[in-house]
Amino acid sequence: MNFVEDVYTGKVVWVTGASNGIGEALAKELARCGAKIVISARRKDELERVKQECLGVYVNRRHWNFPGIAFVFNNIPTMPNAVF
Repeated sequence: MNFVEDVYTGKVVWVTGASNGIGEALAKELARCGAKIVISARRKDELERVKQECLGVYVNRRHWNFPGIAFVFNNIPTMPNAVF
């Protein structure tokens, strides 16, 4: 386990702007590191695609309970769609 995995494993992280670009890459990397991610973006269809790709990283993990958000990466000014 490396430093980034140590910091984010098991933490709830909310990534806005997760439907493409930096937000998408960040969401995928956080999922790979074992973070419990909440993603949001303006484009629901793209957000669903990213969700499925992130879920594919940990298909064998159980569904998580979200007791509180540890980190928020705000990548866009508004976020009408969110996937938890």
